[in-house]
Amino acid sequence: MKIAFEGMDRKFGLQFLSQLKSFFRDDDGIQILDPFDASSHSLNSQCDLVFLSDQKGGEISTLRERYSQAVLVVVSADGNQVPDAFQSGEVDELLSLPLRPADVFALFRRLKSHSEIRHLAESQGKLHAALERLESDVNIAEQLQKAVLPIRFPEIRGFKVRQRYLAGLRGGDWFDIAETRDGSALHIVLSDGSSSGLSSSVGAALTRVAMRVSLETSRDPLLTVRALHSELQSVMGEKHRVGLLYGVISRADLKLRYVSLGQARWLYQVAGGGFEFLKSHGELIRKGSELPSDLQAGEVDLSPQDRLILVSDGFLEGLGGEDVALQSLEEWKTRSLEDVLNDWAWKLRRGLSDEELPPQECSALGLEVDSRVIRLAR
Repeated sequence: MKIAFEGMDRKFGLQFLSQLKSFFRDDDGIQILDPFDASSHSLNSQCDLVFLSDQKGGEISTLRERYSQAVLVVVSADGNQVPDAFQSGEVDELLSLPLRPADVFALFRRLKSHSEIRHLAESQGKLHAALERLESDVNIAEQLQKAVLPIRFPEIRGFKVRQRYLAGLRGGDWFDIAETRDGSALHIVLSDGSSSGLSSSVGAALTRVAMRVSLETSRDPLLTVRALHSELQSVMGEKHRVGLLYGVISRADLKLRYVSLGQARWLYQVAGGGFEFLKSHGELIRKGSELPSDLQAGEVDLSPQDRLILVSDGFLEGLGGEDVALQSLEEWKTRSLEDVLNDWAWKLRRGLSDEELPPQECSALGLEVDSRVIRLAR
């Protein structure tokens, strides 16, 4: 792992990196690079980890562009203050002075999968090439695309989780669930890409975000969406379009805070009642697009046996549109989530021959609050 420090004070950088290196053995694979100044350093994307002085301002976007694969860590001289760059999601991690070995090792443990993320992006790029070559072979294409999505999720305390995915002729869907390290919140994401070629970029970006948020005790979903929007801008082409559903459920009060962009939609069912679509907050993410200036996360107070379904526009189109999807849910509202999603998949496939794929990838992720869950706070 290559590590560098960027800041105006070279002496401080040398001392900081020297102390950092003293925490590790020579065989730990840590390579310390010389400190440098952004104004004089040539473009270099070879760093894995870049530490920044909290005095630096206005250069984060340049550094993010320069180190598209690196994790940016702000070094704070005051452990009681949270730097603005970290609060806004411009940087990935925070480390406070004076350095404590426990904090350093905790940081590196959180980042140990960073090289795997890079490998994932490369592997998914190869996957896209394989999909293009094997587009005529339906079975292989479906198996390849499914390989980059979760087959099933581990048991999540207090929630039942079900998912359905059907490979399509185009698209780049991605979905995932991540718990915070202390178990206080659940993060949910579904992205709806416009082309399979985008899936490698989206997959790497979302995996990186999921890795970070799963370790935090709390985070405003808007901060994550803004960070993800910024990251997608660096990997999208002019023709790419991405829909995004992102939400955080607090275990303490069972409150869902969510953001919905594009044609992918959130469906919500009060226990025993009918399903309804939650409010959409904006259009698809495009190259050069801006998030709505008045963007605010929506909120839903969940109760035991309430249900949520995150569904891509491929599924909605394949079912005949939003109204038809709601009608089918009305008929199955008392059945299990697995039955509901299987019924959707059956209805979508019945109009296709054995050799055909749906026009778009179809993804649906359902969650039901366990009947035994108790809301701890209001």
